[in-house]
Amino acid sequence: MSVSLQQKVEPTLTPALKVKLRRELRLYQELKKLVEETQEEMNTLKAEVDAVRREAGLEVLNFEGFVQYATTGGTSKRLDRKKLLAQGVTPAMLEMAMVEKPKRDSVTLRCPGEKSHESEE
Repeated sequence: MSVSLQQKVEPTLTPALKVKLRRELRLYQELKKLVEETQEEMNTLKAEVDAVRREAGLEVLNFEGFVQYATTGGTSKRLDRKKLLAQGVTPAMLEMAMVEKPKRDSVTLRCPGEKSHESEE
């Protein structure tokens, strides 16, 4: 049995860094809200343009340099581990066939009041 302790260490920020950080985070929050509002408006307009395209009976709308068309979701295929195991593939064979690749690093910045992805499920 292994027990690990994790200690949360809060770095000490100087007053100047606090002011800078507060300013940058508030600006980020304002811009994020603006982007979300703009995205909602763009989605509404895109739906309206799509309705006009359908009403005109066009597959592709090409008007004054603007192009709009619809695509279907299509399909995808993936291996089903349970089906492979049922067909006689051993777990060791599956493990030997796996390739490990590094994932791209990401940075998440959540504004006050936003839920994390874990809590939304």
